[in-house]
This record gives sequence, structure tokens and C-alpha cells, in this order.
Amino acid sequence: MKSFLAGLLIAYSTWLAPGASDSQAAKSGAGRDGVREETLTPAPTFTLPDLDGKQMKSAELKGQVVVLDFWATWCGPCLAELPTFNRIHEKYAGRGVKVVGIAVQSGWAEDVKPYLEKYKIKYPILIGDDDIVEKYGVVGFPTTYILNKEFKVHRKFTGELLDRNRLEREIESLLTESNNTKERGEK
Repeated sequence: MKSFLAGLLIAYSTWLAPGASDSQAAKSGAGRDGVREETLTPAPTFTLPDLDGKQMKSAELKGQVVVLDFWATWCGPCLAELPTFNRIHEKYAGRGVKVVGIAVQSGWAEDVKPYLEKYKIKYPILIGDDDIVEKYGVVGFPTTYILNKEFKVHRKFTGELLDRNRLEREIESLLTESNNTKERGEK
């Protein structure tokens, strides 16, 4: 049954346009003055083990821009993106951005650790389960979420990120938004 579901996920992610973003992440509507307002949805909370068994809680990520990468060891496009997430981590770690990989349908920590070494992954990797996949609505791999500092979904990408610059633009927009909010003295 698991191999059937894995095959179904592969077929779906291949069918889906690569790099497609999911506009369901933020719902828009017209405000009283006719200006469109975005209502960001809170990201689901989680507690997941890292590759050493230490539990990471999503609450630890609040206050940072978060890039969540849902990936699998058997997913070619997922593996192709790992160097991109390494570069994002190196470039933005000092600016309040946290990259977190969530390996799902890939076995246990000892099954994932060789990929950490092979791809020289420098950011935290957590071991996900069916519950986290369901909570986040992951239907294909890779799936990438960008969360704002309040741990709300800013953007969701399903499929391989063909335009890596777009990911950086989204991160930069959140960092700029955060800096502008600080300058205005808002929370």
C-alpha cells in the first residue's frame, strides 16, 4: 500500500507544474476601503525529532522567517534542491532566516544521515511522519513553505523550484516587511 501511495505522489508531483505556487496559502479579500488585504493562515505546529533524536518544536522557530522543505530521499527533484537550501541557509542565517528540512517517507534517522553527508547539508533536518504531511497538506514532493516571523504561511511551492531567485525574493520581501514594521514601532 505504501508503495502505491508513493507512486501516486510521484505521479501527482510530476503532473503538477514544476515550481507552482499555491495561492491557498494566503487568502485575499477586499477591505472596507477597497484595498485588498491578505489574511495569512497560521502554520500547523509540530514537534519532530532531528537526526540525533532531539525534539524540535515549531514554537522555537517563531520570530524568524522559516523555509520548510518537505523532501524524500527517493525524490530526484528533492535531492536536486538540497544545494539551493544550503545556499539559502548560508546567505540568510545571520539575517533571521531558518531553513529546516523535513524528510518524510524516507525511513529513520540512520536512513537519512547518509544524505546529510553526501549533500553536505548544513541546516537542521527533521524526521517527518504522516501526521505532519497531512497537517501541511503535502501532496507531492518537494513541497516548500515560506513562513513569516509570526509562523504564518506566506507562500507554498509544490514541485521543484525552477526559479530559485523567486524563493530569495520572497524571503527578502519578508525581511523588508519585518524591518519596515520595526521602523514604524509596530510589533
